[in-house]
Amino acid sequence: MSLASENTAWRPGRGGHSAVREDRCSADPGAPMKGWVYTAPAIGFVIEGWFDYLSERRTVFAAPGSVVLGNAGDRFSVRHLDTLGNRRLVLELFPAQWDPKLGIHVT
Repeated sequence: MSLASENTAWRPGRGGHSAVREDRCSADPGAPMKGWVYTAPAIGFVIEGWFDYLSERRTVFAAPGSVVLGNAGDRFSVRHLDTLGNRRLVLELFPAQWDPKLGIHVT
């Protein structure tokens, strides 16, 4: 599968610090899909909403309770299935902020 050539860094205007954040999407099933690129490794937990998650390797259906994984540099798109949008908790991991020897967060 090939994603759109124009990709935008995901999360727009955020990053640099490992954190858990709430992420919400409004949805327009008729809108063209937008390509995104993860700026850091991320783990997303779907809380509300339904959508198709398209990566270069596969397409999966995501619903409440789903876990979505992404590595820095991975490209993906989302196809909304209704107009209700979705809500996720996202853990972004910025490895440069962790000291592997100590196993602690360095600020």
